[in-house]
Amino acid sequence: MRKWLGLWAAAAACGWQIAGAAAAAPKAEAGGMSQTLLEIGAAADRHDCKTVVRLGAPVLDRQAAALTPDLASLIYDLVVGCEWDSGAAERAYVHALRGTALEQSSDLLWRTRLGLELSAKNYPAAVTTVEAMAQGRGAALNSVDISWIWQLDLAIKDSGATPLRRRLLKVLAGDSYLPDDLYGPADDFKLSYANLLVDAGEAPAARTLVAGLQTASAIASASLDPRLRAFVPADRDVRAAAEAELAGHREAAARHPDKLAPIVDAASDLRRLGRPQEALQLLQGVAPTVDDPSAFSDRDEQYNWYWNGVAAGETALGHYDQAVAAFVKAAAFGERGELNVSQVINLADTQNHFGRGADALKTLAVFADPKRRGSPFGEMQLRSARACANHLAGHDAETSADVAYLKAHEKDGGGALSEALLCLGDMDGAAAAFIRRLDDPDRRAAALLQLSDYDEPPVALPAGPVESRLPALKARPDVKAAIDRAGGTRRFHIQSGEL
Repeated sequence: MRKWLGLWAAAAACGWQIAGAAAAAPKAEAGGMSQTLLEIGAAADRHDCKTVVRLGAPVLDRQAAALTPDLASLIYDLVVGCEWDSGAAERAYVHALRGTALEQSSDLLWRTRLGLELSAKNYPAAVTTVEAMAQGRGAALNSVDISWIWQLDLAIKDSGATPLRRRLLKVLAGDSYLPDDLYGPADDFKLSYANLLVDAGEAPAARTLVAGLQTASAIASASLDPRLRAFVPADRDVRAAAEAELAGHREAAARHPDKLAPIVDAASDLRRLGRPQEALQLLQGVAPTVDDPSAFSDRDEQYNWYWNGVAAGETALGHYDQAVAAFVKAAAFGERGELNVSQVINLADTQNHFGRGADALKTLAVFADPKRRGSPFGEMQLRSARACANHLAGHDAETSADVAYLKAHEKDGGGALSEALLCLGDMDGAAAAFIRRLDDPDRRAAALLQLSDYDEPPVALPAGPVESRLPALKARPDVKAAIDRAGGTRRFHIQSGEL
């Protein structure tokens, strides 16, 4: 969470301010203040956090009024960053609050304030910070890593603090919130806020939000959501929305040639539209430079997803060996500085789909390392993939522990339990799991998405152990009745699994 890229460069760039600070200090203290500031600047240049804090914190605590606002902002950046980096989070937070009260405070300091609140799980304070950034510090809010915002929303949702979540989503659903790393509208937050509005009896406001949705996934989800589907016209074209997203991501890629994310997103759009060969060609266009650590400013966050995209394209074309190789490369890189979870599971799922259960078990064996752990959702995906792999490998006795875990944590994992039971051939159990999802207003839309109808894939692939049993499951009278109770499925002119 601590992203201090550019911190020391900023200190060096402002060295002239530090050198000229004596003019802003009281005459009686000018000499001492000037020398202290010069020493702080020199410590920052040599990345000496201990000295920055030792000299800078007393200046901020007792002599901040003697500094120009711009210089004070710089010293706050340095001191807060170094305090957090050294584990003094409480002192860092005190200084971050004081520093962000300055009109000249940096976007960096605002992000750090929010990061400190998230690290401390102080979610009410974090929402207050988001609200404060929305009032005149929109650039700071838009520059916050989108994963931080998702983390905040999920934590508040899980806590059941609906009024607090409503405050957060009101900001995130606003048209001025355009995250720098999303390269498109924040429709997922609009969708969540619309649901809260409906629950509160504010249907007209929810209708307005739903009418403004732009992304294919959000429009499709709203069209199946029991609370929102009445606000989505029957002729709302999800494929046209996907085409528009592709155009937007292509434009973003041209505007940000130093970014991998819009290229990865555009490739995903192409696969959704049934054009996996074009998706691969787009990704291969940057293959000569993707391994260069200096080629893309977001490489650390996107490299594994770049290779995930390559693997998904190869899978859609039926190129099993090439897909496996790409997933292996992605998984070896890591994930946000930690051991990789997502691509390891995606590789195992692909191996399961092609009937290679023994290979999937070898892939998943890396989770024996206790350091390789994901979210509760990720744990469910792991358990589902492993149960399926054991069944395909003929080790049915080894599935019981994972199935028991999936049943005990069913709501953590979307369709993880349903898919595991389908793979195992337990049609009664899979039907019961789907019915529970269809009867749950909070999980209904995702279940209906999975059961809806989609375009045929551009290349016919072997029917996997989950997908091959879906038609029979959908034809069961008890599942059909649950689908009808939930409002029915839809036909989407895009590829299944790409929303």
